[in-house]
Amino acid sequence: MNSIHFLKNYFLIILLFFLLFINKVFCKNIELIHVDSIQKNEKFLFLIGNIHLKYNEYHIFCDKAIYYKKINKFYGYGKVKLISKKSKIFSKNIEYISRSSSILRFSGGSKLYQKNTKLFAHTINFFLKKKLFQAVNHVIFYHNNIKLKTHILEYDLKSKKLFYKNGAFINYNKLNIYSKKGIFYENKKKVELKDGVKIFDKNYIIYSNAIEYSFQKKIIDFYTTCIIKKANNKNNLDSSKNFISSKKMSFFLQKKRFILNNNFKIYYNGKVFIGNSLIFDQKKRQISFNHLSLIDENNKKEKFYLLFKKGFGIFDLNKKFLLLKEEPNIDIKYKKNLVSIHADVIKIYVKKNFSYLIHVLSVKNFILNKYIKVKCKLLIFDSLKKKIKLFGNPVILIKNQKFDGKNFSIDLSNLIIN
Repeated sequence: MNSIHFLKNYFLIILLFFLLFINKVFCKNIELIHVDSIQKNEKFLFLIGNIHLKYNEYHIFCDKAIYYKKINKFYGYGKVKLISKKSKIFSKNIEYISRSSSILRFSGGSKLYQKNTKLFAHTINFFLKKKLFQAVNHVIFYHNNIKLKTHILEYDLKSKKLFYKNGAFINYNKLNIYSKKGIFYENKKKVELKDGVKIFDKNYIIYSNAIEYSFQKKIIDFYTTCIIKKANNKNNLDSSKNFISSKKMSFFLQKKRFILNNNFKIYYNGKVFIGNSLIFDQKKRQISFNHLSLIDENNKKEKFYLLFKKGFGIFDLNKKFLLLKEEPNIDIKYKKNLVSIHADVIKIYVKKNFSYLIHVLSVKNFILNKYIKVKCKLLIFDSLKKKIKLFGNPVILIKNQKFDGKNFSIDLSNLIIN
């Protein structure tokens, strides 16, 4: 009986000794709920079998644990599990390092589960004093429709911000996004991505250095110069130099629609379209705009440009033509000649050989320098042949002298009327 009584007292002493050390390690509010057996020597305290610890709202489970007295370090392993009301963490190892930051570390393939959130990483660090949560190596983060891959992902419990600084790939709503830096604001429900941002989908690649995405509005705002390029089926950039650039842009995810608000440029088959505001409908593959100028980079010596001053324009990427509506007013400059056109509809066809064809319907006013004015039903300008053709009983005024006929042609290279 005395020996049994002695063993019971000895076990209670060991258990008390362990709790004192654990309290010192985890600061306060620590409880040993269960352990199968305890062993002790001068260097460490060894717990074996079905270990259950409670620290504040956290319950920690593992198969075995060692506490090293001199270095004040706790190490547990074998089916490690942490459970709270909001989250669960599973790993092979758990470690507590008592340094200035007091680190609680899960390693060996760690998994975290919360409502609408999953996190996988080789190591998960919890800096208790800093209130900072960190996932390291082979990090994969899931939240609702977001999938994120990176090397280091951190979460600040005080500011409720999730962030990375060493690059991450994000998959969201069929978009693949890369950026060097990123911040997720939990309270504001928005994301900021910076430095080398790339947005990929099956048709386009977008480049920028600073974007912001609102989860509620489902709008991506681009705050630095952005470039949109077409991608081919192999997800490489199109071999041509066709792209859209803008100093400021918004992308509406649900409608698949871009709105460019500030100084945009469209580079297409050697032509440059410049304007102030533009809407790019990705579903319809159409670009609509107000006010536009066109510069032909392939004919800089010819000094050709087109200025769209009034009306409404649509650039159809499927049919490859530019349509100007609502009584558009445009100026065309070729060498020293300045042509002003006011009509009902203007169509500009961009050809593969870097030329274009302009069809003007119901020409209300066609002014070729200060001496020549024209009215007609149809006007066709061929940039390759450098000729303007007039159809539909055109009327021409040359120095206030009236000429009419069925058809006329004007050679811009020599400015000769036939």
